[in-house]
Amino acid sequence: MSTIITAECPCGSKNSLATCCGRFLSGHDFPKTAEELMRARYTAFTLVDLDFIQKTFSPKTIKTLILMLHESGQKNLSGKV
Repeated sequence: MSTIITAECPCGSKNSLATCCGRFLSGHDFPKTAEELMRARYTAFTLVDLDFIQKTFSPKTIKTLILMLHESGQKNLSGKV
């Protein structure tokens, strides 16, 4: 847990993950601005936090993301190519 507390947030804010997007990914807080949401989503993608991704996108968008990942040859949200 201490690694997460001191790790720099992947969103580029230069803040620690715990005080930046980590609080959103953990469910302790919810982004209040579009910028916070986009930074948190980016962080979720870099950390492969599928729960947060699925909670913050509509089902239709999730299906589109899976299709885009599949077409690009990357793993989709279910972990399959």
